[in-house]
Amino acid sequence: MHFLHCVLAEWQLVRVRLLRSRLGIWLLLLGVASVAVHLRARTQELESLALRVGMLGALLGIAFAAGSDADRAALAITLSHPTTPLAVALGRWLAAVTASACAMLAALVATVTIGRADGTDLLLAARTGALSSAAVAAAALAGVWLGGNTVAAALFLYIGLAGTPPVPGWAQVFVTVGGVAAGALLLMRRPHV
Repeated sequence: MHFLHCVLAEWQLVRVRLLRSRLGIWLLLLGVASVAVHLRARTQELESLALRVGMLGALLGIAFAAGSDADRAALAITLSHPTTPLAVALGRWLAAVTASACAMLAALVATVTIGRADGTDLLLAARTGALSSAAVAAAALAGVWLGGNTVAAALFLYIGLAGTPPVPGWAQVFVTVGGVAAGALLLMRRPHV
């Protein structure tokens, strides 16, 4: 039970970051720009919109939840409290996925509401976007703790420019579990990131 309290304590950072930092504004801009590009392309495919907003939103969430110098310096203090590295990694990952999933769902609902897409594919697109968001956030977590926001910016540009290839569901699950575990192992080995 104590483990869940530690995870939820780290997860609650997302509310503070959304309201008191630029994360909320960046996610809003990402969603609006992605919907505008999607509408201009005149395509009915919601999955591409969900993938783009979910993956890029996850990178923004990780950059704001774990990548800044202040966050990385505060990890030593965080780990001195009665918590575990896995709880810290899982909480930060969950915060990034929550923020990106909210932006992705808002973009999908806006596209369906405008009437430029079929609403029957909404749940499938939301599932695909959420899985991709979880995988990207987990994969970026350890890299951001090692290299800071430079790693997040490089991944953001790569996904933004190269596109979002669909990844099979099992691969996303393996990347998610592996990324969170790698983040926890990194924190166990290097508490003064």
